[in-house]
Amino acid sequence: MSTSWERQRARSWAGAPPNNRLQPTPRELGSQDASSCSVECCSRGTAEAGRCAASRAERGIPIMNSVDSVITALGNAPAIIVPLVHEVPASILKRRPQPRKWSAHEHACHLAVVHPLFSSRLELMLSNPKPIIEPYLPDADDEEDALLKVNVGEAMGRYARDRRELVEKLRRLSEDEWKKTAEHGEYSHYSVFIMFRHLAMHDMLHAYRIEELLLRRDWS
Repeated sequence: MSTSWERQRARSWAGAPPNNRLQPTPRELGSQDASSCSVECCSRGTAEAGRCAASRAERGIPIMNSVDSVITALGNAPAIIVPLVHEVPASILKRRPQPRKWSAHEHACHLAVVHPLFSSRLELMLSNPKPIIEPYLPDADDEEDALLKVNVGEAMGRYARDRRELVEKLRRLSEDEWKKTAEHGEYSHYSVFIMFRHLAMHDMLHAYRIEELLLRRDWS
């Protein structure tokens, strides 16, 4: 069962009039008795913060709803992904696990190639009162081996630089700008917040695939 705050947040991201904040108040989180977790407990230390997060999760309150969390994840991603890519031996870097499945090289280069897309979407959503987002589908939009032709070293350097610039820009956005919405051809609702939460998870999806290929035991 969803809480009143969850329903309000869902409407806000879908384009309903904003309530002028991104986080729930203590009252919206529910009564704070001895069996529940207070909002303030998250500042009392690592163990207490862990119990706080677990308690909130059990009550169905989303934790990954913070702009700061998304920005932090985006800012940290290159420090995880770039060294991971350099760890992949040259002998398997471009090897595909099976036909039409990406190699570690392609997963890595995709992150750099797609980055300007998110920046351009942000500009569109901030400047256009009724933006429409066209889905990007690599299988349909790109040549099958296009990413194999990209220089992975240059791509990773560009990815790190572009990400630094993006994070600086995101830190300057207002709450109203984070809540701006767009019509997306693939999703039921879409906002600036959803877009960059998506990008943060997109980073880790491809990082996971790169590591799978790095650690694969059955390369012949």
